[in-house]
Amino acid sequence: YVPLAKLTHVLVGGQSGVGKSVLLNQCLRSLLFNLDLIDELVLVDLKGGVELSRYKALSPKIRFIKSYDDLPELAENLVTTMYERLDDLEQRGELAVRNGFRIVIIDEFAAIQQRTFKGKEDKERHQALLANLNLLSQQARAAGIKLWAQLQKPTADNMDTSFRTNLQSVLCFFMPVKANAASMFGELEGLPADPTMLGKGEFVFRDDAQNRTVLLKSAFCDEHDIEGLRAAVHPDHRPPSPGKGAGDD
Repeated sequence: YVPLAKLTHVLVGGQSGVGKSVLLNQCLRSLLFNLDLIDELVLVDLKGGVELSRYKALSPKIRFIKSYDDLPELAENLVTTMYERLDDLEQRGELAVRNGFRIVIIDEFAAIQQRTFKGKEDKERHQALLANLNLLSQQARAAGIKLWAQLQKPTADNMDTSFRTNLQSVLCFFMPVKANAASMFGELEGLPADPTMLGKGEFVFRDDAQNRTVLLKSAFCDEHDIEGLRAAVHPDHRPPSPGKGAGDD
């Protein structure tokens, strides 16, 4: 359990099919039951919108993005909000925002880093996006803006090294290459398990909020769980009967 006020920026890495999306669905369920503490939950799904689109209609606080073209404006607006909130904290003599959080979840981050350019203007826009994301990773935590970035391989060509370093809470699922896992923690010595030997759903969690590193396993969240969540958020929504698929009567 990590209170939202203490949550630091999060890095999630691991090979495809090892449980990252399952864990993300579980965490989203928790966030949705705590929307009273959240001003905006931004879901960036750069894998075609398949994984996160199911959440977009659950609340007006949820913003769903599946196109890279919407990201530069998002990052620029978040930086503006960050500076406004930091100025307000300074005037009130406080250290950090305690509610009204803005949480940005990006899946898959490598699609940002590996963006191909269509010209000079497109390249400059991309560089401004990366600069703003890096700035947010450095300063936005006190302003109540939290970043969550997922990808398969946290290598320098998939994620800027300085940005990766600022994502202090780390969830590492199975990775076949030790060097990739080491890039998430700095070193593998002292971890509770070898990331190259983890089973499906298992992950090593460096909890920066509580200064601990533990081995955990995520619970499975299926479509009926999601339907139950929709029913909880929207009382008029009727989930399908157990055993029936979304397309069944």
